[in-house]
Amino acid sequence: MKYNDNAFNISNQYYQNIQKPKIDNIDKKWQNKLLKILLKRFKEELENNKNQNNGILKVKFKSPFWKDADEGYNLIKELVESDKFDSFASEYCIYLGQKENRCNEYNEDYFEIIWDYKSYFESMKIENFVQNTDLDKEELLKTLKTIKELPIDYQLAILKSFSEKVNEYKDVYLHILASAMCSKEGHQFSNWEKKVISNYNSESQEIIWQRVCNRCGHMEIANDEQKRLIDEQKEKRKQDEIKRLEKRLKTLKESN
Repeated sequence: MKYNDNAFNISNQYYQNIQKPKIDNIDKKWQNKLLKILLKRFKEELENNKNQNNGILKVKFKSPFWKDADEGYNLIKELVESDKFDSFASEYCIYLGQKENRCNEYNEDYFEIIWDYKSYFESMKIENFVQNTDLDKEELLKTLKTIKELPIDYQLAILKSFSEKVNEYKDVYLHILASAMCSKEGHQFSNWEKKVISNYNSESQEIIWQRVCNRCGHMEIANDEQKRLIDEQKEKRKQDEIKRLEKRLKTLKESN
C-alpha cells in the first residue's frame, strides 16, 4: 500500500465512526466455516494460476439450475441477504464482486468473491510489526508525524542513521543464518594460505596456515603438522566417498 497524508488522515478520522453490526455466536460459527471454504478455493486458484493475479484473486461460487450449488454458495447467500457479508469479509480484504440471481435452464446463479491478498498481507505485516514491538501504536504514529515536521536536513540525517542500522542488523542476521547452515552442513573453506609471522623478541619466524569459510567467515589456523593431519583426514573422507559411490554404481549395473 502507498502512504498518502490526506488519505490516511481522512480514513483515520472517520474509521472510528464506522458502525459495525453486532454478530451473534451463530453468525460467527457460519463465518468461520465460510472462511475455511473461501481460503481453500483461493489456495486452489493460486496453485492453478501462479503469477497471473497481481495480488488479487477472483473465484465464483455457482448454483446451476441442473445440479447442487458449490460448497459455500448458500453460506454466502445467507450473509449477503442479511447484510452481514461485508462486515465479516472486509476484515480479510475479501469483497463481493459480481453476482447473478436469475437461475433457470439457460443461466446459473453465482457470487463472485474477490480477495485482495496483497493488501491483506501488507496490512498484517505492519500490524504484526507494531504488535510485536514495545512501542505503543499511538506513540509510533506520533513519532512518524514528528519526523515529518522536522527540517529536511534533519529528516535525511534520520533516514541515513536508519539505513545504517538496517544494514547492520541485516549483516548480523545473514551471519546467523550462515553459521546455522555451517553447523548443519559443515564449513565451505577456501584454500590454505601460508602466513609468515615474525617474532619481535627474536629473529625467528613462525609459519602458519589459515583458511576462511566462504559462507560464515570462520577462520581456521594451523601449523604445518596440524595442516598435514587435516589434509590427510580430508583426503581419506574423499577416498571413502569415492569407494562408496563406486560400490553403489557397481550394484546398479548388476541390477540391470
